Amino acid sequence: MDPEQARRTLETERERGLAEIAAAGTLAELDQARVRLLGRRSPWSEVQRSLGSLPPEARRELGRLANEVKDELERALEQRRAELQERAED
Repeated sequence: MDPEQARRTLETERERGLAEIAAAGTLAELDQARVRLLGRRSPWSEVQRSLGSLPPEARRELGRLANEVKDELERALEQRRAELQERAED
């Protein structure tokens, strides 16, 4: 995977992921979204695996971006999980 393709994949996954997380209506749907977004066979993981084959400068930049995307998606997952749990308790 070339650096530009990796960047596009990460940005696409960020947008798609945030939308999918927001659309999850149950905890089960949210767990399925988590696997699709950050699981071993996800596009995000594919980018992570390809980092080693990139030039050092691109590796640093894309590694930083990959971590940003993962952190943002994990925060959104936690927030949505709290919302769904609160709704289930009501």
